[in-house]
Amino acid sequence: MPERLDVILTALLMGRFLCFACVGTRAELAPVGARAAVDHLGETIVIRRKRERCHTCGEITETVGIEYATTR
Repeated sequence: MPERLDVILTALLMGRFLCFACVGTRAELAPVGARAAVDHLGETIVIRRKRERCHTCGEITETVGIEYATTR
């Protein structure tokens, strides 16, 4: 699994919230594996979970991503 963390981190850093199925597709993992990898990354960085529309597939479900602070 650790070799796929780079793919998941890259997807999350794009600033768009994705469902676990789409994260898994990008990392070539099942949604369960994607969830485990995101949980593992969450031990190091702050990953937000929201129920909203996935940026990739459009399904309204639990999504994950990284929120960036806005500057003025």
